[in-house]
Amino acid sequence: MHYRRAKFEDSPKITPLGEAFFEASPWARYLNLDITELLNKLWVTEGVAIFVAENDGDIAGIVGGRVASSPMDPENRLAQELFWYVDPKYRGTQCGIRLLHMLEQWARNVGATALVMVEFDDPGGPIEGIYYRLGFTPIERMFIKQLTE
Repeated sequence: MHYRRAKFEDSPKITPLGEAFFEASPWARYLNLDITELLNKLWVTEGVAIFVAENDGDIAGIVGGRVASSPMDPENRLAQELFWYVDPKYRGTQCGIRLLHMLEQWARNVGATALVMVEFDDPGGPIEGIYYRLGFTPIERMFIKQLTE
């Protein structure tokens, strides 16, 4: 498995994983995203990085994040995961963990003081256990209410 920062040319191989991530997420109920369009915007957005795990030309996993000033403390730069997805046939390997470590290292290198990760509403699920083992601390849960039909 080869791990690296993604390039624009990777978009056609990244898009199916992005679509699978979005469809598996609760956000699909609230947002109407075109993943190709989203990726095109992310490639040119300052403070964004995308990393891939590649296996024999296949993209096995992706992670993307953004670094920006904290809304509560503009002097403090926080990294926020935008997406993290591993193709099901590569789950149970170190693929996802290695990608997360790459995102974390990038965030440190660009001056982030913390990395914020998201877990879909699955308390006690496998992702929660991974976060705890890697030193993450939960600080809040998010709730959403749809305002339009």
